[in-house]
Amino acid sequence: MANSLPVTLNASGNAIVENTAVLTSAEPQIIKWYLDGNAAGGTFCTFQWIDKPPAGLFGEFTVIPGSNWAFMRDLHTGVGTYGGPWQYALYVVPKGAKCAVPPKRRKRPLPGTGTPNITNN
Repeated sequence: MANSLPVTLNASGNAIVENTAVLTSAEPQIIKWYLDGNAAGGTFCTFQWIDKPPAGLFGEFTVIPGSNWAFMRDLHTGVGTYGGPWQYALYVVPKGAKCAVPPKRRKRPLPGTGTPNITNN
């Protein structure tokens, strides 16, 4: 089962993403993000965990070159992998803009971005 999440930008240029709940599966699942609306054609810059999940539970955040998509594996297969929510920050720039030096790890999301998170149910 794929979890596809649209990413848009608010008036301040911060990424807006909905929360997602990943259900248990015998196989690892893929969480996908895609740049939509006013973010379409932009660029994913960085992904940072705010609430760090247990080591090994999630794969690396990977941007698919030449596309509006990024993904990450969720190894939620049952006992021992339930939990969350784990908040994260996703940094995106609009079409034509360049990614700045990656921001320092944050303990809270940027103002106006909400608190996107992943929960393993």
